[in-house]
Amino acid sequence: MQALSYFCRSFTLLCFQRLSGITIYVFALLDKRRNYYKGAMTYMQGFVSGLIISVIVTVLSPLTQYITSYVITPEFFQNAIKYVIEYRRHKLKRKVISA
Repeated sequence: MQALSYFCRSFTLLCFQRLSGITIYVFALLDKRRNYYKGAMTYMQGFVSGLIISVIVTVLSPLTQYITSYVITPEFFQNAIKYVIEYRRHKLKRKVISA
């Protein structure tokens, strides 16, 4: 069950990372509209700004994945494997018992 707690904690951190990325993306576009375009942004200006932000996020994404996988939760993959094996073992036992 310890593997399950590590798995849940790691999953929570990954969800938080994704939600924080989306939040930063939205606030960056709002800031760009307010400060750079003086409150009025055309569709094309928003598209180009979003494209630039997407390129920056794409370039930085491997770095955040590395930090998450090796610095924050280095045991994530081992615990995910243990969890899946344990889950399937319990599922198989239930099948055998009910049969």
